[in-house]
Amino acid sequence: MKPVALIILLLVLAGLVFAFSVALGRFRKELKNDNPLEEKINALPVLRTDAEITAAIAGEPRDYLIENYTFTDEPTASDTVTDFILGNYLCVKVVKYVFTIRAWLRLNQDNQTKYYSTNAWEFDKVQYVHSRLHLCGTELENIDSVDFDFGYVEFGDKFTAADVNPDKREYLFVNQYYPNGVYDFEKVAKDFVAKLNVDTLSTYYKESFSHRGYKYSARYGYQTMKAGDKATFAAHLGNGHADLKVFDGGNKIAVNGGKKALYRKYNALTDLALHYFKLFFWVAAMITVTFMILGLIFKFFVK
Repeated sequence: MKPVALIILLLVLAGLVFAFSVALGRFRKELKNDNPLEEKINALPVLRTDAEITAAIAGEPRDYLIENYTFTDEPTASDTVTDFILGNYLCVKVVKYVFTIRAWLRLNQDNQTKYYSTNAWEFDKVQYVHSRLHLCGTELENIDSVDFDFGYVEFGDKFTAADVNPDKREYLFVNQYYPNGVYDFEKVAKDFVAKLNVDTLSTYYKESFSHRGYKYSARYGYQTMKAGDKATFAAHLGNGHADLKVFDGGNKIAVNGGKKALYRKYNALTDLALHYFKLFFWVAAMITVTFMILGLIFKFFVK
């Protein structure tokens, strides 16, 4: 190999290493998402034992991170939202999704009317039913100010027919409650659009819910916290009180999860996949460029 070829090769490799480092740095920064709540939580003193927690409750007021605390309260919360699942828990989280069809009109180049539509299960709301929780015998105040976080579990707990209300068992599908029954929802969307015309579309606009979407059917998923489950959360302890109102609009109780669950943002999993796709794209592009440059070097400089 000619010296000039070796120099070019080394410069190319150095440039690729630098580019990869920059891409990896940006990827890690995006993944971290510059979340200011992370710094606040990581700065909190951590309490792990009952003795530490009891001393903090009796001491001067300040914020703490309670890590992997086991609640032993009597389970008293039941599904009073939908009356679907049986049993009593410390907390029942009911997540509602609605099958939503959106449609609109466009004129094509021939001035003919064309209908376009999208359809998807869209998040609607979360409702909680929970019992009073106690931290080493002291009732947790402002429990309504926190979200219970169960991790990346969209569909919630696993239920069988024996776990649900006998009068509603026919509406159990896998582990979801479909109060209107289970349909071929893709067919529903196609039929809806097929029957659209200018008149019905204008009626649909007037009668529809927000964002001009046709709310066709609902489904419910359930996540439950049981006695003996471990929890991690921030709390304001002192002067005999334990208060969960720590971060304005941002505090959580991570059920069977660590402190990262308290500050990570639960956008769709597709957001996380997008970050990895970007990294994959950068790596693939750099590998491709490397081979192209190496090919040119060997073609013109190596005999």
